[in-house]
This record gives sequence, structure tokens and C-alpha cells, in this order.
Amino acid sequence: MEAEIDAVAKFMEDLQRLTIHVQQQDMWSWEGDSCGRYTVRSAYEFLNRNLLLESQDETFKALWEIKVPSKATIFACRLIRERLPTKNNLRKRNVETNDVTCPFCRSHDQDKAHLFFTCANILPLWWESRSWVNVVGAFSENPKQHFLQHYYYNISGLRPQRWQTWWIALTCCIWKHRNRMIFLNESFNSHNVMEDALFYCWT
Repeated sequence: MEAEIDAVAKFMEDLQRLTIHVQQQDMWSWEGDSCGRYTVRSAYEFLNRNLLLESQDETFKALWEIKVPSKATIFACRLIRERLPTKNNLRKRNVETNDVTCPFCRSHDQDKAHLFFTCANILPLWWESRSWVNVVGAFSENPKQHFLQHYYYNISGLRPQRWQTWWIALTCCIWKHRNRMIFLNESFNSHNVMEDALFYCWT
């Protein structure tokens, strides 16, 4: 109920910022062009600008340099860009979902930060992997920053790309287990998640 009230309040605030011109007819305006007119060229340039910004982002450069299957890299890019169909993302797109709670703990909304990094049943997996290389410190809840924490680590005796590959493998397996729990009614088993991630990383 509180979320609905907040949404209505935000909508009303947005309405107050609008200027109503009684003498003018309503019309669509394209934000990709300074004149507000949509053309194929303006759409093409708009897409190219976004792709250029993404290609210049060191995070995505780092991801594509890691020698893993392209589907794993694409998954990681979707996670970092918040494009995965988590229950919260589906709700934002007006897709009706009966249950938005995390399938791992059943006590929190299923958003990207919680699902992959902060869930009480998932966080110990990250701590365990850190214990292998004697690294301590806090994790970021932001997927991009979380990945960069693994990207910038300089761990003696460990090739940097292996640590980055592990990040991709574990996030992929977390997502796979989430899907199995939702669509196949499987139960959560942290040991299975870890074993699958290790196998996926090795292969």
C-alpha cells in the first residue's frame, strides 16, 4: 500500500511540473532529436550514441575481454545494465506477477542487488569464494561495482581473469538456480549453486 501511495505522489509531482497550453493541441515529441521530430536517421544516431557510450565504459570492455562463452558475457552485461527479468523489473514494466519475493529467502523483494549479492542465503557464497584467496572487505550492492571489485583485485598467484570469470560463473548459476526454483519448484541448495558455479567456471 505504501508503494502505491508513493507512486501516486510521484505522479502528482510530475504532473505539477508540466505546463498546460490550452490553445495548443497535444502532440508527440521525440527526445532523440532537438526539434522533437522522429526520423529514422535520428533514431539511428540515438542508438549509436548509446552504443558508443557503452563501448567506452571500461566495465563492458573488461567483460568482453574475458575468455568465456558469449552467452555468459551477454548475461553479465544484462545484469549490469539491469535488463534481467527479475520480478521487480517485470513489475516496473507492468507485467503482473503473483509473488515478488526472493525465492531463496522468501523475506525480501526480488531486486537485482538482493537476488545476486545481499540475500542471506547468497551472500555466504561470495564470502566463501573470498576466503579462498584471503581477501577481506565489504561488497558493493551495485552489480557494476561488484564486478569491478573482482576486476581490480590484484591477488598474488591468481590470474586476474580467473577471478573475473568466477564472478560471471557464480552470477550465472545463481540466476539458473533461481529459475529452477520458480519454474521447476526445486528447493534451494547453496552447495549445489557453488558446485555448479565451479564446474561452469572450469568448463
